[in-house]
Amino acid sequence: MDKNGLIKPSSDLSELPISKKPSLMDADVQLKSYQLLGLNWMNLLHSKGYSGILADDMGLGKTCQVISFIAQLVDSYTPPDEEDGDYEDGEDDNGNPPWPNLIVVPPSTYENWLAEFERFAPEISVMPYYGSDRRNIDPEEARNYHVVLTTYTQVERQHEDLEFLQQLSPHAAIFDEGHKLKNPKTLIYKKMMRVPSDWRLILSGTPIQNNLKELLSVLHFVEPDLFKGDDFERLQTIFEAKVPSKDVHNFAALAKERVGNARTIMAPFILQRRKDDVIDLAKKIERNIVVGMHPDQKLIYDEIKGSYLHQPKTAKRGAVAAIKSGNSWIQLKKAAIHPQLFRRHFTDSVLEEMVELLWSSCSEDELYVQSKEDRHKALLLADFKEKSDFELHTWCKEFKKYIGHLDIPDRSWEEAPKVKKLLELVRGYMETGDRVLVFSRFEMVINILRDTLYFAGIPYCELTGQTNTADRFPEIQKFTSDASIPVFLLTTGAGGTGLNLTAANKIILFDQSDNPQDDVQASNRAHRIGQSRDVEVVRLITRDTVEGLIYNSCVKKLMLAACVEGQFGAGGDGDEETSVEEECRKLMLLESKESREG
Repeated sequence: MDKNGLIKPSSDLSELPISKKPSLMDADVQLKSYQLLGLNWMNLLHSKGYSGILADDMGLGKTCQVISFIAQLVDSYTPPDEEDGDYEDGEDDNGNPPWPNLIVVPPSTYENWLAEFERFAPEISVMPYYGSDRRNIDPEEARNYHVVLTTYTQVERQHEDLEFLQQLSPHAAIFDEGHKLKNPKTLIYKKMMRVPSDWRLILSGTPIQNNLKELLSVLHFVEPDLFKGDDFERLQTIFEAKVPSKDVHNFAALAKERVGNARTIMAPFILQRRKDDVIDLAKKIERNIVVGMHPDQKLIYDEIKGSYLHQPKTAKRGAVAAIKSGNSWIQLKKAAIHPQLFRRHFTDSVLEEMVELLWSSCSEDELYVQSKEDRHKALLLADFKEKSDFELHTWCKEFKKYIGHLDIPDRSWEEAPKVKKLLELVRGYMETGDRVLVFSRFEMVINILRDTLYFAGIPYCELTGQTNTADRFPEIQKFTSDASIPVFLLTTGAGGTGLNLTAANKIILFDQSDNPQDDVQASNRAHRIGQSRDVEVVRLITRDTVEGLIYNSCVKKLMLAACVEGQFGAGGDGDEETSVEEECRKLMLLESKESREG
């Protein structure tokens, strides 16, 4: 502790007010020294009435630290003496007990949180607030529990759930993967701001995701009474100011000022420890593998690139029918991944034949239509025209008896260079006894990889946004306990945060996120406490596509986060307010111009 009584990451443990784990924690649990320090830090902020951000690296046990803090609150509570009205440290100014406490988590970590409470502090009572059973829960009944656990999606979808949490009026509100609250314009940010609580804590291994404005938004969320008014608006103005990158002197000065301000602002409210500083962890080795494009894929990519850089109306019709139904930036990224994410094989005439055969052979229920009226037939055809080759392939599989002869060639999806390379890597890992997590941003890509592994006879587990919450934890347990399963397929959104998957020591990032922290979090599912082997992260990049530009832009954003967190000097040579898409588009336009002139 320093002369002001503040807890530093390097504090001597003998000086800490709480020198051992709370008595309500399981006897077999041992808090590591940095976790005990984290408990003291949370306890100090709580006692002073300040909220905060626990921003330890992923894998350092933020869940365990939070559970220890809840246990400390409950452990230290003593009912007030009715005669003298004295209050103990564990209660609020009104003598109320320090519960219920609300914890909001992503759906993918919900079951894990329940399991971790049972493992670390089984005497802490936890009420699950999720699914249809939650409708029978009364707020007054919930107030008797130490913790109410729910998910972001649960609160986001139903207004009645927000009303429940408002009536609950939790003592502490804790938000796992709290970088989800980086944008004050989102519905979940607005809803969570309306939940009253005495204290707030955000958990995030990546408090700076894309730019410094997002950091201010997170700080405003945890301490809205401090980060408001003229001072807050002045900071926003500084972080939003634009200086042309050609003006090197002013650009560098502004970048330095921004980073310096960010460090000063963060210091009182954030505790961040890096894995390398507090534990002896296995190495993490990263490498990029560059692959080429399939000829069909190059045709698609070039067409979408032309559409993206110029006007959508200039794109040729037919070859890339899917582009008109989606964001062209997303379509461009998909084109760099796999050709069957678009419709080329299934021409309009083939689709018409498919619909005719299905219409004459199948019932309304089988085709998911209300009736056999002509208008519903036209709607089915219109729906087919919006689907990709691989989506239409799944229809041909399901109705093989009627339209199987119109399907794409069997296993043709394996011809894409990225898929070929993935199979090569996985087979190599199987020979050496390694196990791998494969991440993609797109569920359809996971579907392609699922079929690829199935036909290759390679066992796998799978977790995507379509996986039911009740099935997620069993799927994780299955992969963890069964060493004969070499591959776990995950979408970055569903499986990239909060999970402990140290059974794997290889990571394949099949495609990249615009937000570099998404991929950092994904890779850290395996690189965390409990990992005994070195972890290798392989990033697959398609040559001469936007993927290389995305990678370079993301590296700059990671450098910004490192500067603010104090790993490097207060420098920065890029405009952190420029999105990855904006930067990539500028570079592609420049390349296109040089190509025409050259």
